[in-house]
Amino acid sequence: MRARCMMAAAVLAAVISPGLGATGLDWGGDIRVRFTMLDEISTQVPGLSLDQGFNRDRIRLWLDYKPTDDITLMARIINEFRFYDNGRRQAPDAWDPMTEVLPDQLYMDFRNLAGGKLAVKAGRQTVKYGTGKIFADGTQNDGSRTDFVDGVKLSLTLGKHNIDLLGLYSAAQPGMVINDQDRYLSTFNSQIYGLYGSSKQFEQVPFEYYWVY
Repeated sequence: MRARCMMAAAVLAAVISPGLGATGLDWGGDIRVRFTMLDEISTQVPGLSLDQGFNRDRIRLWLDYKPTDDITLMARIINEFRFYDNGRRQAPDAWDPMTEVLPDQLYMDFRNLAGGKLAVKAGRQTVKYGTGKIFADGTQNDGSRTDFVDGVKLSLTLGKHNIDLLGLYSAAQPGMVINDQDRYLSTFNSQIYGLYGSSKQFEQVPFEYYWVY
């Protein structure tokens, strides 16, 4: 546990510290309060219905450093806690305030490489294609708390043609978690390789294509 916390702190410091006091540094955060009421929702179990109210509170803090117009270093940490109206809790833990904190965005983004034809984004990031129907949410087991994957995305721009080359990893229990509560963010570990292309060469007939393994 201590090793994970130290690693997370070291990575965050490496991303953030160059920007302290610099004009390219920006920071902020957001809080989401979501209340859900289940009013006698029927289930497939005879005689069992869901009757409960609960709320989910998500806090996110982020730092964004741009040493140049073409480089972005981004770090964001997240915590979510929940309250239930009848005292019941969800497994595997109680979701008490400030129990588990993890970085859900931690990446480096380099743009306008190779004469403006190449961009590289490496680290923990959100990747979504096809309005979320083709590829989305690498942490599907934790609802709307997070939606990241770890990896590298190479983006090529060839005129009106764009191609993204992907090398990604989705871990059931990702690293760099502070005060880890053993929450599974995915059912199993996954390695993802592929490409996603889009073309506007013919304005009346734009198209997209993909291959994902």
